Amino acid sequence: MSIGLSLWRCISKTTVLLWVRNFRETAPAAKRKAPGREPSLRTPQNIKRVHQAFVRSTRQSASRNAIALRKSDCTVHQILHKDLNFHSYKMVMVQAINDQDTVNQKTVCEVLLNALDNDNLNHVLMTDEANFHICGNVSSQNCHYWATENACDIHQKTLHSEKVIVWCGVASFGVIGSYFFEDKAGRAVSVNSAHYTEMLHTFLELELQRLGAETQILWFQQDRTTAHTVRTAMQFLNEIFPAPVIS
Repeated sequence: MSIGLSLWRCISKTTVLLWVRNFRETAPAAKRKAPGREPSLRTPQNIKRVHQAFVRSTRQSASRNAIALRKSDCTVHQILHKDLNFHSYKMVMVQAINDQDTVNQKTVCEVLLNALDNDNLNHVLMTDEANFHICGNVSSQNCHYWATENACDIHQKTLHSEKVIVWCGVASFGVIGSYFFEDKAGRAVSVNSAHYTEMLHTFLELELQRLGAETQILWFQQDRTTAHTVRTAMQFLNEIFPAPVIS
């Protein structure tokens, strides 16, 4: 009893009134933490640090910069978008062309539009080969940089790198291919006249028969490369396609 009286004498009236108010407002009688403004991580100092980091290395990802700055990904992205107005742009992979290429492309389009009507356009077999590099070429999906404006950054590819060559044909009746240019051991080979002519005899003719294509009215389109326009290849194409062959 004496201990309780001594404890009561040590408690001030203000403390008791605070307990009563807290109990009425929030049920617990414990003292609540005074409300205050939550600390913001988008301070001028942090904004400056993020800006300097991305200006110094525009191709560094936001996640890696966040680790280097010891900030969360969310904070870095908020500063980039809301404070710096930065956006992520991907690198564009393009094929190098010169002025004469543009003139040739326009000429070919004009000739085809004049020669083909709407009905003939449904009977054109468009063919081409594509090179797929397998040793270290940059993937555009992994290339981006942060900046306030699109700098139109261009990546130049290596001239000679290991690759496979795939041929394919597309027409209104379906797709022919894919055909991989390989030797008997399964190794990739270049498209020369012998390999191209072999593909026409052993693959294209059989695929056209399987699809039931009307080769009598079919226009065949190919690139005007030496491998495509050699005598053996053109002789075969002219026999199987009575309609003009576009090279």
